[in-house]
Amino acid sequence: MDAINTGVAAVQKDFPDLMESVYNVNTARLGGSSKTHVLGFFSYDSNGNTSINLNQHYVNVEKMNRTYDKTVKSGYHPSRGKRTGTEAVSIHETGHALTYHLQKAYKAKDIDGAAKKIVNNAYKSSGGKGGTKKFAEKISGYAKESYAECVAEAVADWYCNGNKASSASKAIVSEMKHAYSTYIKK
Repeated sequence: MDAINTGVAAVQKDFPDLMESVYNVNTARLGGSSKTHVLGFFSYDSNGNTSINLNQHYVNVEKMNRTYDKTVKSGYHPSRGKRTGTEAVSIHETGHALTYHLQKAYKAKDIDGAAKKIVNNAYKSSGGKGGTKKFAEKISGYAKESYAECVAEAVADWYCNGNKASSASKAIVSEMKHAYSTYIKK
């Protein structure tokens, strides 16, 4: 749990009241072999109860490191930099929590609507060439799957790699910081 908390705390430094949006940080048992590839997930319900969850199958830090590093080599996730795989996954899931937290700033009805606005604004502010899929591709393979995953992967890339993060990740996190300071942190 320490690595999970370390990952969440890395993002919280820039977004101090983020944890108002996260009610639980857990490990979760996922059934079936098709679920064992899922390293973690963010969940929320209609009452606003949210959770950052890591798959119990990967609670062992070395196992998570090996698994995460394989996904990096295949281009599926951004590098974890000097962080553990557990920290990288918890930062990714915290990216979803942050998107959830910023819904009001973007006047979005749900997390997907907020993520779409974040990606589109970041894309436009960075010159907007080639489309948002190409923009997401600069971050990782997984970032191309949806706007929400693009944002979460960008957060993981930035908080794991800092200035070595992709230009798309930098633009997305910058957009989120702007929204936070303009609309949330008043």
